[in-house]
Amino acid sequence: MTKKYDSYVQFVGGNAEDVTGTCNLIKFIDNTILLDFGMVQTNDDKKDYVSNSQLPKVIKPKHITAIIISHDNQDHFGRIPLLYKKGAECPIYIAEGSKNILRIMLQDSVKIFNQEFEKNGIKPIYTQEDVDNAMNHIIECKLHETIKINDQVSFRFYRAEHIPKARQIVVELNDGVTTKKVGFTGDISHKSKQYYLNEFEPIPEFVNVLIGECTYAGNKRLHKSTDRTKDIEKIKMAVEYAIQHKSKILIPTFANARLQEMLTVLYEAYNGKLPRELKCIVHTPLGETISKEWKNIIDKNDDLWYNVYKWEDKRFIQDYQEVKYFSEQHEFPLIILASGGFLKQGSAMHWIKKILPDPNSYIIFCGYASPESNAGKIKSGEINKIKIDKIFVQNKAKILSLNSFSSHMDKMQLKKYYTTVRYDKLCLVHGNQEDKIAFANDIKEELSKLNRTSKVIATNKDSKVHI
Repeated sequence: MTKKYDSYVQFVGGNAEDVTGTCNLIKFIDNTILLDFGMVQTNDDKKDYVSNSQLPKVIKPKHITAIIISHDNQDHFGRIPLLYKKGAECPIYIAEGSKNILRIMLQDSVKIFNQEFEKNGIKPIYTQEDVDNAMNHIIECKLHETIKINDQVSFRFYRAEHIPKARQIVVELNDGVTTKKVGFTGDISHKSKQYYLNEFEPIPEFVNVLIGECTYAGNKRLHKSTDRTKDIEKIKMAVEYAIQHKSKILIPTFANARLQEMLTVLYEAYNGKLPRELKCIVHTPLGETISKEWKNIIDKNDDLWYNVYKWEDKRFIQDYQEVKYFSEQHEFPLIILASGGFLKQGSAMHWIKKILPDPNSYIIFCGYASPESNAGKIKSGEINKIKIDKIFVQNKAKILSLNSFSSHMDKMQLKKYYTTVRYDKLCLVHGNQEDKIAFANDIKEELSKLNRTSKVIATNKDSKVHI
């Protein structure tokens, strides 16, 4: 007689009720599988530190069978070294070709932790030794290949196209009698204009439980094919104004993927030659390091990134004297790409102090910013001043928001996807609760029209869904 066991998915990360700190736990017989283990990144540093320093009670690092990572964004993998600090010994499975980016970003986290310790005495969440330990457990996996973890658990990767090497995951669970499957979208994108990416790939097989992101489920605005053209027009308008007034344009950006895409847009918009009087600087040590590695991870083999990276009209800066020089000059117009898309930390925080009070300067936002973040509040016009380094800075700069850079599906794309792929239960994650509940009801209604009886669940923190 087969021994009874409980198999379920438990939503133990911040993505259960918000858009950050992703972690989903699969329990199957004696196996514990983690799908992602990311950093919580809100606008509350103290709260984030507490959340990121502690493990969910149900996670026992020494008992983890395997960790499978969807993609190289901090909110999906950034806490993994903490598991090894606490005794984990399991393998970490990632997309083939993404190991070096993951290493670079984890090392940068350690650098930030050490700076916080020196500045404020805040104990690092993990150390370089923990990063090295975690990296020793990395196994890179090919697209579509069935990876056998043990006799009971295997998985496959499918394209997600959120960033290069982003993957959807299907975990197959077999007890010797029956087979069950759990799918996880990670973050999914379906842009009409994609640099360095392939076409999005729907999960082609039936899954018992599908864990699906719904970041933009509450956003009424839809992606349009004309968005990129309009965004380029916005950028050129801001550039013309900056040239006329010898002012600055700040573009806060994420160091991985968004920086490289923005540089490519600028390169193509001006056919590789900026107006003579305009300077373009890139101030992000992490972004510079990732950009050097970029050619090794992009999925499309062409010369575009080589040309962008070698572009003479842009200049990476790190040296203090260079930063000081460009910060204080008023003789020529300047575009600054700086890390810190949420305006919480990173190089952008240096520039925001200089640019926010200047009514002739622009801040151009090029992607998602959580509503509670500094970037979200400035974009929405919610605040007219922002507190930086314990000082309030007036918000007088001109604000532009670009719409073509989102790397998440919009509401209609999500609805189409979740009424096309096959599953018994859909568990919505990576969205705020109010929007998630409303979207769940929308999906239920659409499924009903198709005579499908699949269940749709708006997840809660620590809730369990049986497989």
